[in-house]
Amino acid sequence: MYAAVRVLHRMRQVVGRLRGLTVDLDVTPREHDSGYYDHSFRVSKHYRLHYTQSPYYPVWTVVLDRIKRASLLRVVDVGCGAGQFACLLRDHGIGDYTGIDFSPARVAYARKVCPEYRFLAEDVFASEILKTEEYDAVVALEFLEHVERDIDFIRLIRPGTTCIFSVPSFGGSTHVRHFESVAQVSQRYGNHLHAVSVDRILLDPLGATIFVLQGTQISCAAVHDRG
Repeated sequence: MYAAVRVLHRMRQVVGRLRGLTVDLDVTPREHDSGYYDHSFRVSKHYRLHYTQSPYYPVWTVVLDRIKRASLLRVVDVGCGAGQFACLLRDHGIGDYTGIDFSPARVAYARKVCPEYRFLAEDVFASEILKTEEYDAVVALEFLEHVERDIDFIRLIRPGTTCIFSVPSFGGSTHVRHFESVAQVSQRYGNHLHAVSVDRILLDPLGATIFVLQGTQISCAAVHDRG
């Protein structure tokens, strides 16, 4: 079993190198601090590519479409990274956007490439942004799998807010969890969001998948009532 995991990770490393991504073969997943993400930004060209050249572009276009169709005017993007998704929103006329990421290096680059928007170099768990900011939607793309306190994060969001998240089917040293099916994603987050929908987006021929989930944040009381 261990050998099979190593082979799978090696295959993904090759794919990652072809894309310009940094893929870690460490099979002991854990949270990493901001310094790790500062370093990974500096050594990988992936984060400086135009958003249309990113392997995540198909995912981002789906999220953009959902924001526009629902007329969500004020977006908070948690784990915004180096601003690639922000640039996509800007180019499609989304006017009110705030990005937050605890990597100062990534935020500094996001401010450079997308000066029209506001970016905060803060840890969302220590920040007041979700309490004080006015927003219609919270987006967290490839964020929940990196933090142990994913459910605590959802509870920080104001009830009634549209939430659009993405999570992967594949592991890695920075992924404290990943998901093998739509059912697994729904099982973990369905009790914390109302009217959850989950869709699969295939990233590569090896089967790497991103799950995009959407729902409305519900109150802690409602979660308790659901049991």
